[in-house]
Amino acid sequence: MPLPKWLEKYKQPKTEIRYLNGTYYQYAVSYKYSPELKRTKKITGVLLGKITQEEGFIRSNKDALRDIPAGKIHIAEYGASNLFLSHMKEELSYLADSFHGSGTDWRQIAAAAMIRWIYQSPIKMMDFHWRESFYSTEWKISLNDKQVSQLLRQLGESRGRILDYLSHFPVKGEHLLIDTTNIPSKSARIDDVQPGYNRHYTFSPQSNLFFIFSARLQMPVYYRVVPGNIRDVKSFAFSLLESGISDAVIVADKGFHSKENIRLLKEESLQYVIPLRRSNSLIDYRPLEKGSKKEMTDYFEFAGRFIWFYETFSDGDRVITFFDERLRVEEEHDYMRRIASRPEEYTRETFFEKQFEFGTLSCITNLNDSADKIYNTYKCRGQIEQVFDTYKNFLDADRTYMQNEKALQGWSFINFLAIQAYYKLFTHLKDKPLLKHHSVSDLVHFALKNRKLRLDDNWVDAEVTKKHLSIYLQTLPPK
Repeated sequence: MPLPKWLEKYKQPKTEIRYLNGTYYQYAVSYKYSPELKRTKKITGVLLGKITQEEGFIRSNKDALRDIPAGKIHIAEYGASNLFLSHMKEELSYLADSFHGSGTDWRQIAAAAMIRWIYQSPIKMMDFHWRESFYSTEWKISLNDKQVSQLLRQLGESRGRILDYLSHFPVKGEHLLIDTTNIPSKSARIDDVQPGYNRHYTFSPQSNLFFIFSARLQMPVYYRVVPGNIRDVKSFAFSLLESGISDAVIVADKGFHSKENIRLLKEESLQYVIPLRRSNSLIDYRPLEKGSKKEMTDYFEFAGRFIWFYETFSDGDRVITFFDERLRVEEEHDYMRRIASRPEEYTRETFFEKQFEFGTLSCITNLNDSADKIYNTYKCRGQIEQVFDTYKNFLDADRTYMQNEKALQGWSFINFLAIQAYYKLFTHLKDKPLLKHHSVSDLVHFALKNRKLRLDDNWVDAEVTKKHLSIYLQTLPPK
């Protein structure tokens, strides 16, 4: 195809102009005699740049690099840092407001959370990763061991400012999910690290992390470090008071129900949906024992299966028992397999005792919502379970090595910000095809390939493939 006349002036010796995908590109060419062909052969070399009618010749970054001595090229990580800052833009403005005038630089907090989010970095490696980031040239701060240790102590003394930050996430009238997880610790010098039982029923030194998760915002909005020997029921009252939460729906786990906790919720005029252990005396299994669906109130469809339910009442609260036929069959089969494999623990007698419990979920609530809405409300608890999995796996934070209480408190806040960033990205991606093939962690590490190059004191984007750029742009929030 002949070139347009305006391109004639860009023709140079030992170069070639090609038209590819709507753009004109200039390549270096050389010529070499081929004994096989018995003629001179043209060899296409490197890309020199592109040519547009408006801007003329635009040299490619790679070609410009060839003229610069290797020691004068600065390559910086950009993609993952930019991803964090883009998704956390609003939250970081809250952080800046809350720590204004405190003597603690909010940028140092943000940078530490960002490095935790990208690399799951321990303190000793934070400064190394930070100096690799493009933003270390923009924010003149340090994350060396001494600086981070000082930062954690400052944060440990700044619960008031942390609570001010948390107050920027209003949850009035919302569905809130609450839970506690244990964080094992090796330190014997922290008051909050106390021997306590964990989910494996082992007694070991630990602290507990209390979380409140907003179903609307799709991320945690409150946390508190609790001594390891204090269980949920005792820590809840103070956490509720400190968080300032009112007019909300509390969705707890099965271990939360007690008369005292119900009393606290009612005193605070809070609504609640609390699952009951199957052995709880509030549950009436007689409708199931009669073996007829006529004893049930009604049914609804959930996730492709039909859920039957019936209601009783306790001190003005509704006790709703849901029955899932498919789950009952699965649980019965599982129990019978255990009778065969572990007869010392599972027997026919205990099977008969539990047969009417299989496939059931019972909740106590003071809501007037329909049964299917309450069922859906409880099922969203899986989100907060994911918070803890994320905290322990994505952040590699299942064991803390902090050596004093203030540092533990500060470290928990850094991790909390990183978890919020995780959920901001997850929520942005959850309806996109990307999450079908990549985890959030995969996409964060994928973003690390987006770098910036400093050429003659000017920063330019390093070249990446179109596919790579397309994926990266999908992970960024809309502008």
